[in-house]
Amino acid sequence: MNSPTLGSLKMIEALAPAQRTGAVDGDAFDTYHVINDPNLNAYIGWFKNAAIFVDQSAGSGNNGGNYLQVTIQGRHDAGDPWATIPQVSEIKITENAATGYYSRVLGPLLPQLRLVVTETGVADATFRAHVALEA
Repeated sequence: MNSPTLGSLKMIEALAPAQRTGAVDGDAFDTYHVINDPNLNAYIGWFKNAAIFVDQSAGSGNNGGNYLQVTIQGRHDAGDPWATIPQVSEIKITENAATGYYSRVLGPLLPQLRLVVTETGVADATFRAHVALEA
């Protein structure tokens, strides 16, 4: 089978809740689906689509010229360099109050992904981010 069953969804906490005032490289996570079989650890397949959800709880000094931007990167394995994967829309944290941000990711997905935060100007936001992987 090439992918998990239709409708399969895996939610990854890609960035834990924290105040961020600069660049961050999130931890790598895999885009394959493994059945919960302790004997075989049976391989099922790869997720094909993704979406990024950012949940901001606070901020200070963010605006059009001072913001944190969340992007997604992928690679084949730990020996390869990271490459930025296109998103349908940019996620720029420009608010100073509780809000949410969302973007679909244009595939194909690579076997390993991570979220990356870059800073433009002087930004400050408290947020967490999840990536939803979908078959």
